[in-house]
Amino acid sequence: PWIPSDSGAYGRVPRTATLLILGAGGGPGGWPTTDRSTSSIRENQERSMSQLTVAVLGTGIMGSAMARNIAGAGHAVRAWNRTISRAQPLADDGIEGAPTATAAVEGADVVITMLFDGAAVAEVMRETAPAMRPGAAWLQMTTVGPDDVAALAAIAESAGVLFYDSPVSGTRQPAESGTLVIMTAGPTSGRELVTPVLDAVGSRTVWTGEDRAAAP
Repeated sequence: PWIPSDSGAYGRVPRTATLLILGAGGGPGGWPTTDRSTSSIRENQERSMSQLTVAVLGTGIMGSAMARNIAGAGHAVRAWNRTISRAQPLADDGIEGAPTATAAVEGADVVITMLFDGAAVAEVMRETAPAMRPGAAWLQMTTVGPDDVAALAAIAESAGVLFYDSPVSGTRQPAESGTLVIMTAGPTSGRELVTPVLDAVGSRTVWTGEDRAAAP
């Protein structure tokens, strides 16, 4: 089942007309590029080859496991949770606790949302997304509905950040072992940036296309 949030709700595969199954870290060739500057694409490529700063918003069972695996892969991780005490144990793994979601995402290369539902994600990201650096990537991994995906993609577009709809297959054990299967849809231009993060939390990434919100 698709269960990427602590609510235990079943999720869904992002809607798309094309399905490509790739090994972790792989990337399809021949995809059309999105309308972004060459310099911005080059900056993300350079960042993907070095240590990334990753913000994890939501540190329940799934979010905390992801944060630990990303930190274990050598990236700098900031974590935020509405209930601050739930993020504090992550300090033992070298993860920085952020007092607010905005503080967590400032300057981050990649932001992960793993919250209760689409409404919770929208509430947090309407306030938080404008603080993200232009060209940063947002991996939206909370279980949400198709209408939510369209609304969240609009938030990302207005903030000038790359949006990836990325529900996962797996529960606590694969999350802790970094063996989730991730269904991801989003622009090709930022895939080199998000691939190290996806590789840290999952054993396989299934790229389903570029358009994360349009109907097939």
